[in-house]
Amino acid sequence: MATGTYANGNFVSDTAASAAMDDLVGAIHHCLSDVQTDGSFAVFSPLDNAPNPGIYLQNGGVVGLPLSERDAHAIVAASHEAPFGKGEQTIIDKSVRKTWELSPDDFELRNPAWMSFIRSTVTAVGVGLGIGACGRGVSAQLYKMLLYDEGALFKPHQDSEKVPGMFGTLVIVLPSKHEGGEVRVTHAGETKLFESSIHSEFGTSYAAWFSDVTHEVKPVLSGHRLVLTYNLVHTTLGPQQLSAGGEGSLLQLRATFSKWKDGLQQAHWRRAVAYQLEHQYTEASLRFDSLKGKDMQTGSLLKQVCEEYGFSFYLANFEKTVEGGCDEDEETDEDGMHPITEECDTSATLKKVVELDGTEIASDLEFGEKNFTTEFPFEDITPDDEEYSGYTGNEGVSATHFYRRTVALIMPKDYRVEFFLDPARTVPNRSIYGFYGQPEPEPEKSLLLVWHDRFVYELVTNPSDDSAREYLEAVCRMVPRQLKSWRLKTSHWHQIPADYDYGPPKDYQSSKAPFSERIVEQILCTTLEILDSKELFSEAFSIWPEKVTPQMFEQSGIAWVRYDLSLGDKLSMRLAKIESLNDRFEIIKTIELGITSESKRSSKDITTQEEWIKSQIVIALVDSKMKTARDGNTLSMIAQRLPPQDTFQSTLPAVKRQITYTPMALAFLCGLFAACSTGVMAMDIAHKVFRDVISDLAKYFNLKVEDLLKATKPGLDNPYIRSASLKGNEEIDRQNILNITQVMSICLDLGLDEFDEICTKLTANVKASHIKWSHIDVFESFYIPLLKELYSIVQGKAAPPPLQTLFQETLSKYIVEFVRAEPPSAKNFTRPRIPCTYKNRCRGCDDLNRFLINPNQKESRFIVSRQLAGHLGRQLQGKPDLSHSTRRESNTQESLTITKTNTTYVSEHNKWAERFAVAKAHIRSMLVTDEITLRGLLGHKFDMIQSLSVPALVADMSSRHDPLAASRNASNSRVLPPITKRKISASAAASSGMIPTRKLL
Repeated sequence: MATGTYANGNFVSDTAASAAMDDLVGAIHHCLSDVQTDGSFAVFSPLDNAPNPGIYLQNGGVVGLPLSERDAHAIVAASHEAPFGKGEQTIIDKSVRKTWELSPDDFELRNPAWMSFIRSTVTAVGVGLGIGACGRGVSAQLYKMLLYDEGALFKPHQDSEKVPGMFGTLVIVLPSKHEGGEVRVTHAGETKLFESSIHSEFGTSYAAWFSDVTHEVKPVLSGHRLVLTYNLVHTTLGPQQLSAGGEGSLLQLRATFSKWKDGLQQAHWRRAVAYQLEHQYTEASLRFDSLKGKDMQTGSLLKQVCEEYGFSFYLANFEKTVEGGCDEDEETDEDGMHPITEECDTSATLKKVVELDGTEIASDLEFGEKNFTTEFPFEDITPDDEEYSGYTGNEGVSATHFYRRTVALIMPKDYRVEFFLDPARTVPNRSIYGFYGQPEPEPEKSLLLVWHDRFVYELVTNPSDDSAREYLEAVCRMVPRQLKSWRLKTSHWHQIPADYDYGPPKDYQSSKAPFSERIVEQILCTTLEILDSKELFSEAFSIWPEKVTPQMFEQSGIAWVRYDLSLGDKLSMRLAKIESLNDRFEIIKTIELGITSESKRSSKDITTQEEWIKSQIVIALVDSKMKTARDGNTLSMIAQRLPPQDTFQSTLPAVKRQITYTPMALAFLCGLFAACSTGVMAMDIAHKVFRDVISDLAKYFNLKVEDLLKATKPGLDNPYIRSASLKGNEEIDRQNILNITQVMSICLDLGLDEFDEICTKLTANVKASHIKWSHIDVFESFYIPLLKELYSIVQGKAAPPPLQTLFQETLSKYIVEFVRAEPPSAKNFTRPRIPCTYKNRCRGCDDLNRFLINPNQKESRFIVSRQLAGHLGRQLQGKPDLSHSTRRESNTQESLTITKTNTTYVSEHNKWAERFAVAKAHIRSMLVTDEITLRGLLGHKFDMIQSLSVPALVADMSSRHDPLAASRNASNSRVLPPITKRKISASAAASSGMIPTRKLL
């Protein structure tokens, strides 16, 4: 069955599409190859009526022309041998280059008419090289004066770019009779020979060529060849001063690009094409206005047609490498290269891609030769460079050939972002873009985000930059398109039965989304904030990732109002996945923030959105989980938003349904009273809700340490909200302590029995708690701070017996299990035996153990063999309370001195002293505040707890099987009379003024 695609309503097979594209690429090649130019890659001409330049040597004086033998010797005396560049080195090798040179600092050209003459010559050179009428924007900068005497030469080479903007070389041959010294220039298979000797005795001539033209100076056979060399520099010439080739080529290109554009929907329709330019350009000169000769006319044609048909045109330096084995005879071909007899590896790369203004946009991109406009662009072509291993003996001889070309890179604008941006590529340490002072990107930043940030920056700084806007829009279109395609493919393979014989392709077995959640979110924000495009936002919203930050919800609220989109259902589905009430309500508020801010900006009606928010709050109260203090705070905020009747009909039932989560219920009640202190909620409403909730709260009161932990980030455990940072160290949330204290204070002031019940439940929690929970000391972090807070609310009052019991049991357990008894010091010097590791117990270990169990001996010295001393040293290694040292006694014996220490005791005692000091400080802080109240709370245990007497507390615990009964007996010694313990009505409480005396939080 034939495969293919539908284009313009017609089915096109893949084979036909591929063949049509090949024809189209061939047509592009022929059109560009047929571009005509009046210029050449190199020119030569005699100069009539050339003035004498007036050469004056700084060390030698005036030089006359035609050049005499005497003046030639004077030039040699003032000169130095000319070097040449080889790789990164500059060397002198007379077999490659033999000539004398002077720098401009060593001589002067004193004839004022000479500069005018050079300018007119440059004009002729510009015309000859085909770089524009009158040579505008081209200048010549004096570089060197060279003297070629008999035998002088310069083997084939290309000129390097010596100054910015240099594109060629101009040589003025001055009157000096010589034979030989011809200049041979070669480019693109064409060769020219310039013979200056014909005009040398009395005449002047010039030769000029582009920098990438290979040229050589043949040996001078007799006489002296004297030349002035100039760098040809392009300064101001732009596209408007350049000729643009024939109209016929333009018409053909238009027709070809029209076909290319029409066929882009076809699967095998090529997306990018490279056309090889005639000249090679350095990285510094890789830009449109540095193009030479025919390349300039070709570039002008492409630029015009690409703009007309929606294509992008870039310049790029391409490199192909071929690595393989060579024959061991080390013979080279006529071009000086070692032929590769067996290819091992090849690569093809766009080393650098630039915009026409020279701005780099990509580097090191894989780019196959199949994308060139010719089928085999490097067949039978001499490499530009070579790395040759030479014979090494063990390994075969190998070489790597390098082929380098500059190409015009052409592609549809809609495809350019996908061409350059492989989602997996990252920028490790630095940006490859020049962002005009922007900060460097973060390590391992996605290449797509680097592009995105670049275009955002350019568009923000220059809102009229249409090019940056087009690029940014292309990025925002590409991400949804590729992500949807990936989801479609992966969902297809997920639907295949598990027993299917053929698994999914390797690409999808462990397929990863092409773009991260961060990128998707950034694209959505950009479509709204930067591009303000309803179409692009809708596309981005359709690929909403699994996890997002709250900012994305705010953007959705803004877009909902601004673009009048139907986002309610999708947002409702997203909210339904969030289990925690706090997290869900935070997202609702974030969406609401976006809605209200856009409404204020645009004055649009948001009735629909407001109704949606109300309904989502009600839904959240019904099906969300409410476990933590954060959830309780959220419930109190919701109660403050709703009318009183809704508080009793929806908020209160939600609390009571999940009343077993104590931190949530505590936070809810405290939040209500906090609202009373600010006037948001009436006190009578808060009292009524408090009485309704407190009875159930006291009944189910239970604190698990994990419920008391502070959340380091909102939504930390929510799988549908992406947090900006990782979970930090766990710690007790002090707000829970304050909430318990405030609720108990209200109970105490209102005379509610629930105070006693909560005290009893806290006591039970203390008995069940371990001193350490994970890495958290729950007594230091929770119970002791809680006691200090509760201590403050009963000062000046008689402490109820359950509160006394809570204090006594908590502090007793704290002292017994945390402080512990003081470690006893060793009564003598007895230390544990150390078993011998030898199969048969050795005599040395017997002597050692006799010393260890001796209660009266602290130190002993053993004279043993070196081998036995080593064995005993290993036995003693790492043993506590033992130290040892050795000393050489003879060639065969060593003395081993062993000392018994109290290291373990000292360490344990120091730790105990630290714990003792901490506990003492806690007790002292309460004693200083109010000793009478503390005595009333601790009862008969006051002295034991105040002195931190572990033995007395342990004995008391053992003798009392019912700590609560002991507390009741101890309560008879209270100094102050007990407070009334009964429930009262709300009206009685109001009339008696019984409102919480503790400051509301």
